[in-house]
Amino acid sequence: MSLEFVSPRTGLIASVAGRLRADGKDYSRQWVVFPERRPSYYLRKALAEREKSGFIPPRSGSIESFIDQAYGERMGRRDRLIDALDAVAILFEIHRGAPSRLGREHFLTADQFFPLGTKLFRDLEELQAASVTRDELRESDLWGDTSVPEAARERLQSISVFYEKFYEVLGDRGFSTRSSRLRAVAEEVGPELFEDVERIIFAGFFTLSRAEARLIRTMRTWDKFDLFLMAGRGIEEVLNRLGANDPETRVRAMQTDAGDTTGIPQPPEIEIIKSPDTHGQVFALNRALAPLLADRARLNERAVIVLPASETLFPLYQQTLAALTPEEFNISLGYPLSRTPIYSFFDKLLELVQSMDEEGRVYSPHYLRFVLHPYTKNIHFPGRDQRADFTRILFHAIEEELTARRTRAFWALEELESDQAVRRAVQERTAGVDGAPDVAAFTDHLGSIHAALIRPFRTIGNVADFAAKLAAALDFIYEKSSARRHYFFHPYAEAFMAQLDALGRSLLGATAFTDPGSYFNLFRKVVSAGTVPFEGTPLHGLQVLGFWETRGLPFEDVFILDMNEDILPASQRADSLLPFAARRAMGLPTYRDNERRMEYYLDTLIRGARRVHMIFVENNDKERSRFVEKALWEKQKRTGEKRAENFVRTVRYEVALRAARPAPVEKSAEVAAFLRGFTYSATALDSYLKCPLQFHHTYVLGLREKEDIGEGLEKKDIGTFVHSILEEYYGRFAGRVVRAADLNLSEMAALIDRRFREDFGADLSGGLYLMKIQMQSHLKEFLTDYQVRIIEALERDGKELRILGLEKKIGAEYRSFKLTAKIDRTEMRGGDFHVLDYKTSAKTKYLGIDFRKLALEDRTSWTKYVQSLQLPLYGLILSRVLKPGELGIGSAGSPGAAAGGADSVPPFLAPEKINGQFVMLGRNRLSPRIEYSAYRGDKMFRDWEKEIADPKSKPDRIAAARAERLAEWLRRIALMEEIIGRLLAEIADPGIPFDPSRRRERACDYCSFRVICGTSGSRVQG
Repeated sequence: MSLEFVSPRTGLIASVAGRLRADGKDYSRQWVVFPERRPSYYLRKALAEREKSGFIPPRSGSIESFIDQAYGERMGRRDRLIDALDAVAILFEIHRGAPSRLGREHFLTADQFFPLGTKLFRDLEELQAASVTRDELRESDLWGDTSVPEAARERLQSISVFYEKFYEVLGDRGFSTRSSRLRAVAEEVGPELFEDVERIIFAGFFTLSRAEARLIRTMRTWDKFDLFLMAGRGIEEVLNRLGANDPETRVRAMQTDAGDTTGIPQPPEIEIIKSPDTHGQVFALNRALAPLLADRARLNERAVIVLPASETLFPLYQQTLAALTPEEFNISLGYPLSRTPIYSFFDKLLELVQSMDEEGRVYSPHYLRFVLHPYTKNIHFPGRDQRADFTRILFHAIEEELTARRTRAFWALEELESDQAVRRAVQERTAGVDGAPDVAAFTDHLGSIHAALIRPFRTIGNVADFAAKLAAALDFIYEKSSARRHYFFHPYAEAFMAQLDALGRSLLGATAFTDPGSYFNLFRKVVSAGTVPFEGTPLHGLQVLGFWETRGLPFEDVFILDMNEDILPASQRADSLLPFAARRAMGLPTYRDNERRMEYYLDTLIRGARRVHMIFVENNDKERSRFVEKALWEKQKRTGEKRAENFVRTVRYEVALRAARPAPVEKSAEVAAFLRGFTYSATALDSYLKCPLQFHHTYVLGLREKEDIGEGLEKKDIGTFVHSILEEYYGRFAGRVVRAADLNLSEMAALIDRRFREDFGADLSGGLYLMKIQMQSHLKEFLTDYQVRIIEALERDGKELRILGLEKKIGAEYRSFKLTAKIDRTEMRGGDFHVLDYKTSAKTKYLGIDFRKLALEDRTSWTKYVQSLQLPLYGLILSRVLKPGELGIGSAGSPGAAAGGADSVPPFLAPEKINGQFVMLGRNRLSPRIEYSAYRGDKMFRDWEKEIADPKSKPDRIAAARAERLAEWLRRIALMEEIIGRLLAEIADPGIPFDPSRRRERACDYCSFRVICGTSGSRVQG
């Protein structure tokens, strides 16, 4: 036996290859064992370069493969190796049968137990690898009486029960685990098992469990065994484990560490770079890679990009690797399954299935999230061409319709497949599209997607059935969509298929849950523990490796990203049920051991290279690694430089923060003609008054912000929903008198309950349930404290309330322009005509008009002091379409010409006879005072009302107040009609551009078109 120390500058692979001797070209009687299998590839390549012809390679691989072969082939054991899924299933059986359960009444279902089970299995395997006995585990005096709290001691007692029972069950059922195999081999190994092997070499180990250390100590007594260790920081810990920490051996290790036998400069050239974010890191990396990219011969397996944080892989691929050919780079690391697009696809699918109501209807927000996932919306349409654009048209048409009807939350799949509005939307979108099939083909296609991806999950037999259905869904996506063309899809799909196959075949497979959500939770927890094993060969190109994949490998150019304290080393401690003191006492690895292990391999990686680039992120959330600090300190010691920052190169961005100033948009002759024929609403006029460019983008270009269906009701949705409830409730009163006794509170509550049930399902929870309760309470108050009080006040004066119409659309022409309005409610209160518009807001700030400051000839005052033209426009239109006789009013009042000129003549209803009010439903307390008029809401009108209503006022003063009030009212009506007329003329005038300088102050703050104007970001669609 020999113990060899290898300098990082010499290299582990070269040293091991130098020890191997072939029988001709046959190395098969040699066996080399590394901590993992990747160095074996490098070893075979080194031997190939030496032999320069065909040869039989040595046996080589990881410690795990060595144990498996020794256990099975050499020791003749035939039991089955189980994975974590089977182990959790067995532990769950033990847990349910234990008199004293971990977590007591918690973790009683497999999905709840799974995270605990995986953690427990990991701890038990560490205990087994440490050769810990049950008695040692239960003996609290191993770590002192005061180190562990009582709750932790009870947990240790429970773990000791699992420890004994688990491995007993394994033996009874003919199973084994990695650690049970390791322990058996360590206890029973002998040279007679390897009589056909000429030499066994263990190379590159640092962290050793007790069983591994025992195995190596045993094999060290054999003449055919050699041990190669990389000299580096902390190597004495390995020597202690192996019982080889004598003075002579320590001196040899130190001499090897300090030696330089290859002529490589000591120390390596180290460049340290800080960046504000991940993309800055990749930018810095690209600059550092420039010499290798200029000389592609250097872009070989001796150059490595190290990714301690796997999430950096995609920025790296997009900004660096995508410019290389597939032969010029290789990726080998474990990427979390939960960060892949396939997981996102499954997550959206299961979210959809889990949110179905008891009737099997899908929840529209979750349905849209699923069908608009890139994998789903790119399913090929049936036919030779395999076109995915038709599927995208289909799902975007559905999105448009469901968004338009977003107050209805639940839909049956059959309804979606037969909905006439969806069919019309598809037909409109495919008009003129070459090769577009008929609408029936689209609905058939939608049904086939539902049948393949959604309907199977309505019933689930057990875990195996569930896994099979997930695998079938993934297979459908692979076969029927463009997903397989995406980069990395194949390794993702293979990893998921392997995970689903393992889940279905595991001992958990026969488990059936009462609650379907348990299947989904189990899947998410299983996947969250899995990784995609990128395992490219190392025989060509630039290497992209995870940190642990670099162990023992020789590199000349090293680029290490994410050298941050929370990553290298990781800040989180071991995820273990065992207290730190217990782990340390029983020789289990602790977070301190993991940090020392990381430091050792980082040290050997750096000192074995010629050039090293350390790149890290430094901002408010991240700080550089302690290993960067050590490298800086070493530089300071060598150079005498006092400022460490002088050795750090900084990546900086130049960001222009100036907001763009949008330019005016001129009107072409076609646009001017369009505007002359356009039908104007109050919303359109308010938009122009707020910002002419906003009007242009919305009404001329036809752009609009993309609307999403949210989890809860948005303000706009609440308004629409409340309007529809009030319309339905008051619909029976249209055209007749309403009395207080007619207003039934129970009917209102029942109506709200029914509408919520129809639109959102019977099983309301969270925000929707609270919204329903709040709406029932508020609308009951609306009836009792607002509506009833108005009716009672009218009845005291011998008058009645008669509803004329609800949600009526009206239109008129004014100065050759077409106007339109949709009025929530019109009614007669005695002989007075009223127009009501419901607002679910409580604020009148954005509805008022400041007549004191508003001036007709001052164009800027229109924008400043007119917040809404809604009531003035309603009055203007109604005064041109309503006749007093139709309302039961005997007189037309003042001639319309007094208010609107030649456009308005008797016998139409005079504008001052039209009482327009906003009904502010959002107020905390409801009463008749929630009515607000932009014409009469200021102090001037309130003073006149007080004067008229005051019993102490003299008759002449009351008459004067009424006259003054009427005169001011007429003035205001005339002013607003004139402003509306001039505004319409301005909009259609080809000589006046859409000028953003006329916009209201702070109009850009919440505008949907800020990105178009260059002031900010937003989403718009045409």
